[in-house]
Amino acid sequence: VRYNIESRVMTLNDLKPGHQRLMECDQALILPIHTSIELLLTSVDVIHSWWVPALGVKIDCNPGILTSGYTFIKKPGIMYGACAELCGENHARMPIVVKAVPNIPAPKKAEA
Repeated sequence: VRYNIESRVMTLNDLKPGHQRLMECDQALILPIHTSIELLLTSVDVIHSWWVPALGVKIDCNPGILTSGYTFIKKPGIMYGACAELCGENHARMPIVVKAVPNIPAPKKAEA
């Protein structure tokens, strides 16, 4: 299953009780547990570094280059990370949220 995801930090007005300020984003990456996961990452504008400490993953992302990494998640939960490169305006606030779940619903197929 392939996902293309782009997310932004949530504004103060969008935060709900229990959310982590400056750590929440508008779209979390949802991954299955007990499955080998290959991450294929790239960048459009500048160098980024996709870093989620709880997964033991830090992958540099360069414009126009596809970079891969692997992970295996043993238990469900929510993990937080961030871009570990200070590569431009607002890049210090680029959160990553990964939700590990037992079952992921299959993506809907586009109707022909």
